[in-house]
Amino acid sequence: MRLVPKRIHCVSCEQRLWVAYHAQRTLMTFRGLVRLRLVVWRCRNQGCDLYHLPYRAEEEGAWALPHGEFGLDIITVVGQLRYGEHRSIPEIHQRLVERGVSIAERTVTDLLERYEELVALHLADEERVKARLKQQGQVLLAIDGMQPDVGHARALDSPRLFVRRGAAGTHFAQ
Repeated sequence: MRLVPKRIHCVSCEQRLWVAYHAQRTLMTFRGLVRLRLVVWRCRNQGCDLYHLPYRAEEEGAWALPHGEFGLDIITVVGQLRYGEHRSIPEIHQRLVERGVSIAERTVTDLLERYEELVALHLADEERVKARLKQQGQVLLAIDGMQPDVGHARALDSPRLFVRRGAAGTHFAQ
């Protein structure tokens, strides 16, 4: 599949971009191996802040993460199996193999970490969070903890600070 950037002019100086080189990426997806042929453009204006920086096809990001070898479709399923169905890494690995994905078990762990990073980025989107909270009108924060092991109890002997935040403000208790 050939991917070409939609932008033909530099975002900084508005001069026409030039084809700098072609690149290839091979990704493992649920459709099988997909070869992406990328046209990479650069600004040739030496006075431009973005001189010689590559412009890659916007669509490339819909296929995979930078430098990734597995498609976002696989990363999404790994996260859904782990957090939606509470499957273990070996179980997720087995499910992927059953669906025709050639993958090592250790790679499943790596993909799960990429999934967690994507979720964290989504949750950290301040504008999205503000819009959601404005719509809800309040926030309820709940923290759940476990009793420490006997050997770790000493670390919790020091005073602790508990914080409860809500629409009415922040409340502190000792």
